[in-house]
Amino acid sequence: MASPSRPAAPSANGAKPKRVMTSAIPDKSVTDVRKGLAEVRLMARRNSPEMAMYFTDPLQSVGMSVAQFCMQHVQGQHIKRNKKGKAAGGGAHSHGQPDSAESSPASSYPAQLLQPYAAGQRV
Repeated sequence: MASPSRPAAPSANGAKPKRVMTSAIPDKSVTDVRKGLAEVRLMARRNSPEMAMYFTDPLQSVGMSVAQFCMQHVQGQHIKRNKKGKAAGGGAHSHGQPDSAESSPASSYPAQLLQPYAAGQRV
């Protein structure tokens, strides 16, 4: 798979191979993720003392809170980058992290971090 920073090598017929688009959030489509990101950006631009943006605010386009969406998106991007690096022959990061995302305690972070938000508390 071609790196986004380098152009893809042309195939035998001269056409560039298409990059496969994968969602950063497993149960959402790429289109849904883009809509969610656009909605978060819009909320951030409108953020003011009169109209504050809270992490518990719902995102209409994806059916989850700002905090849930952002946490899942960041984790999904991290997992995608790690998989891409391993597929290209790179090793795991040397941050003391296990190779597998399933065996990592990080896989339980969203539930732990989002408990106050899920309860509807304004943080």
